[in-house]
Amino acid sequence: MTQLFFDEKMNILDDCKCKTNYDDLDNNIKNFVDGINDHTTIIGDYMDETYCGKCMSRLNNNYCPKCKIDFSYAKLINCIEYDHNYNVFYYFDVINDNVFIYYIRSDITFTKLYLNRYSKCVKNEIYKVYRLTKDNIDELYKINTKEGFLYTNNLDILKTTSLYKYGFIWESKKYFKKRTITLKDLLTPLIYTQSEYLIKLGFHQLAYTYPYKFDRLSKYKKYQSFIKKYDLNFDQYQALNICNIEDIDFINLIESHLRHLAYNKKYFTEVYKINYQKMYHYFKTLNEINQDKYIEYIFSSIRLKFDITDHNILTPQNFEESYNKVEKQYYMVQNPKANERIDELSRFLDINKYCDDKYIIIPAHSVSDIIDESGMQHNCLKDYIYGYSNNECQIYFMRYKDKPNESLVTIEIKDNKINQAKAKFNKEPNEEELDILHKWEKGLVPIEKDI
Repeated sequence: MTQLFFDEKMNILDDCKCKTNYDDLDNNIKNFVDGINDHTTIIGDYMDETYCGKCMSRLNNNYCPKCKIDFSYAKLINCIEYDHNYNVFYYFDVINDNVFIYYIRSDITFTKLYLNRYSKCVKNEIYKVYRLTKDNIDELYKINTKEGFLYTNNLDILKTTSLYKYGFIWESKKYFKKRTITLKDLLTPLIYTQSEYLIKLGFHQLAYTYPYKFDRLSKYKKYQSFIKKYDLNFDQYQALNICNIEDIDFINLIESHLRHLAYNKKYFTEVYKINYQKMYHYFKTLNEINQDKYIEYIFSSIRLKFDITDHNILTPQNFEESYNKVEKQYYMVQNPKANERIDELSRFLDINKYCDDKYIIIPAHSVSDIIDESGMQHNCLKDYIYGYSNNECQIYFMRYKDKPNESLVTIEIKDNKINQAKAKFNKEPNEEELDILHKWEKGLVPIEKDI
């Protein structure tokens, strides 16, 4: 069927065999679209209510027993928060050496039937079609289109085109199958000749994440096998280039913190002063939990302007003590008024103190108290500092009377009720502790939120 070609603004350009109706697409492309839509997890009224994207049945541990589909790594769509959702798809077509990119959109709407049952309606359409020419690539590259899924089964057809003859995009099939992409990603090999070279080397993530304002990559030959083995992206490559340590877990931790420092050149220059061999040797002596904390400790020390070349800073004798000290100082620098507000609030909360022959319950009096509790309990209590300082919640500690400085149970109060109470490693308190907590809860005096 011969139809009219149209651009991203739906303006008719000329006669072409390009398709404009979704129903006219090949069945294998429509099956690809349907397959992605069916493998989308639907979220109901609450986050723990998830449904099969195909039959809308309630999932059991991310599994639909009816369709026998595992949704553990599926895309999430919230059917309550929005009236409709979009899934976006791209696929290449070649007609008489003309290269087209189809932008297909699935408009997904939901209707609540009764209780926790929903129905789903999907409308598919060819939303835009882009014709690629040497003259319009730069213009199209700047278009910010939504992330979508690429149909990769026919990428080999690009080998036959003069436009993509040296682009080698078909070599990146596996890369595109694992992630969503944008129009910008698809055009990168045509904009930058470096990407063609990186794709040839098997550096697929690097080819599509490399900021080409840099003239060249350094040291890649030295680490070629490592880069290819883990298919490093640019941020991971940059971490490798700085620390020269071929350990993917170490690289990932370094990379996650480097991204936050990249916006401040003053801090970023300090990164190059670190003795990474000593740092890595110390890193390997720690358990998995403390390894993550150690990298956080190093970068917090940089922000606090500590001398990172000092071996007492880089490789502390007592890691837990040094980590807590740095974390407290860093938080106080970032939130200078939080401690003052918590101290003021805790004086009102003292009215809810509890004491018997075995247990005491006391409010947290400072940022330092909360960070100490978080460290001893191995929980995420420090994430509640902001909420506590604004009286959005209230934090109390339950402890043995004869051991008032040792953590036992951490308590969060909301609306004058226990929202959660957790022992070490987020375990539940024992029965005796729970009995005491329930007894204490009944006598709580409400503290107004505007204090």
